[in-house]
Amino acid sequence: MRFWLSVLSTAVCVSAHAASVQLPGDSLSAGQQAISFSTQYREWQSASEYLANATALDSDDLGKEKVRTEGQQWYYQLTYQYGITDTWSVGLKQGFGDSTWRNKQSDVYDENSDGQMDSAGAHDLSLLLGYALAPGVAASLTLDVPSANATQATPDSDTQEAETGGEASGVPQLHANVAANWRNEAGTRWYGAVFGGAGVETKVEEHDRTQPWYFGLQFGTATEWSVSHRLNYGLKLERAMPFSSYSAELNTEVRYGDQSRLTLESVYAWQVFRHIELKPFLRLSMTQLPVQKFKRGSTQERIESAGGTDSTVGVAVHWEI
Repeated sequence: MRFWLSVLSTAVCVSAHAASVQLPGDSLSAGQQAISFSTQYREWQSASEYLANATALDSDDLGKEKVRTEGQQWYYQLTYQYGITDTWSVGLKQGFGDSTWRNKQSDVYDENSDGQMDSAGAHDLSLLLGYALAPGVAASLTLDVPSANATQATPDSDTQEAETGGEASGVPQLHANVAANWRNEAGTRWYGAVFGGAGVETKVEEHDRTQPWYFGLQFGTATEWSVSHRLNYGLKLERAMPFSSYSAELNTEVRYGDQSRLTLESVYAWQVFRHIELKPFLRLSMTQLPVQKFKRGSTQERIESAGGTDSTVGVAVHWEI
């Protein structure tokens, strides 16, 4: 009888052990390690209007055409982090994706083009650095280092053959984040973060490519039923600034306008074993895509976006050692 009571007591203690990194702002302690693996499926679609002659004075001469794009992606990510001290942590992140992108008005991109592009492969390697500013408050830097196939996919047309591209951007990017979480007087847990980043212009496949400056904020709350069950849900707002970069879809330099995204995110965290959490998640986004201005030949062309949607469902496994 005493033996079974001991086993039961141990099981209760094991199941009641909470993970150290639960919300934005949490950090690892000295010598602690964390390994995360996630898999997700994403779908997106948008509606736009193509102007074949954007400088025409008469609306009948603009050459308007409706454009609809859609796509899907399977994405897998492995992350490792290590607490050097109670303040500093380092880590690595590697992703792999398989994407298909389709355009419903293929003449925008090239005559007789089927408008479909496929890409698959590893994403660029990310180096992680974290710093705990205070209990529940942390800053982090992420550096994306070009390390994988950044060949852009091209659609099949009368002037080119379809080519499968890689999933990497090929552009060095730096991301910064400051996050915090706290409890109010009623005991409810809240979290928030501000973030931003940018890419460095780089020549990839003989073309200049970059990523835009962006910034945003995130806030949300966590509902806890027990130590082993938690539901996080919140909003994230992102804004990206105008930039210019080569587009393989249009086969020319494109000036992109500003763009924005509003995301509703929900994560259910279930501690299934000691130090191991299973986290199914759902993200629903409304997007305002950038206006695209470009010139092929002597005519100024433009694609004006009417907005779009983006949804992601997936699951992550988080293990702390």
